[in-house]
Amino acid sequence: MRANTPPNWVPPFEAYEAKYDEDTKPLAVAYVGVQDRGGDAQISLQSARALLSIENGPDIIEQGWSSDVPGAHMHILMAYWRHAEAFANWRASAELNAWLTAGSDPLIGRWIETSEIRPRALDTLIADTEVNWGVAKLADEVVASPYHAYWGGTRDRILLSETDALESEVGLADVLPRKMPAGVHEIIDVVLPENAVFTRGGPDWSQCPPDEMQQIRNSVYPAYVAGGRYLRDNPEESGCYACYFIQETDEAGNDVQRNHQIGYFVELSKLEDWTKNHPTHKAIFGRFMSMMTKLPRPPQMNLYHEVSPIAAGGLRATYVNCLPETGLLRYGQVRGEADAS
Repeated sequence: MRANTPPNWVPPFEAYEAKYDEDTKPLAVAYVGVQDRGGDAQISLQSARALLSIENGPDIIEQGWSSDVPGAHMHILMAYWRHAEAFANWRASAELNAWLTAGSDPLIGRWIETSEIRPRALDTLIADTEVNWGVAKLADEVVASPYHAYWGGTRDRILLSETDALESEVGLADVLPRKMPAGVHEIIDVVLPENAVFTRGGPDWSQCPPDEMQQIRNSVYPAYVAGGRYLRDNPEESGCYACYFIQETDEAGNDVQRNHQIGYFVELSKLEDWTKNHPTHKAIFGRFMSMMTKLPRPPQMNLYHEVSPIAAGGLRATYVNCLPETGLLRYGQVRGEADAS
């Protein structure tokens, strides 16, 4: 058993995690966004899709939208690479640079957030082996996990945690200062410190019958939204640099019954502290468990998450002509300022 596993622990229900061969090199994810503030977003979105089909493009593309930035609607493509080498070539391509900088519509912003994922520094938790998304789609196998349904399971499922505390290089008392660059009409670059954590997680209720959906809408989902809003609005207190919701869609842009939160934490311990101790997460957990007791059968809602502390230099973002509330923009620097200083 691992560090946080209770003695003689037997999970009360099945859950699964993605596994990769021991020699698997880092994977990668890029969230590519088009921020629409009243312009013609379809041109930028079409060019973003084309960008993901060039040489060294991703193995998986998912899509969705977000309205978390006031005054903007964001179209988002979520791209995953099995091989970080291919991702690095794509990230350095002239095509990506041209896409980021060539936009001429003042009401359209473009952005990209990227993370390089080490398999030994990755946690996934999957409710159903037939329903998964994101990085789990790139796994060599999905297996039952004994390390879940107790506090500390996330760290126990991260193999690297056995030898590495996965602490932030900036320290918990020094969340990166929010420089609040203007954002609009500027190019903002962001690099988060070592062991900053990328998270993606949320529910799929496409298989839920009406009685379960009623309880989700009336009880569980409002708590889920409140938790994300707390993280988004209180970065210094929560240790969460940024958090936003994505409503997923199919390729035609039609909403599917699945959404998730994207979060960036200072380090793993801050995510653990929120899940274990904060009233907003306790409310999510409590309402979900209450729903389970009221249903006449096991819930049909599928839950999934991926959590990954990122190595130094591996979590970067660029925002072009975006509002200052967008993603990680507030922690960035106007391109060229460092060279001029």
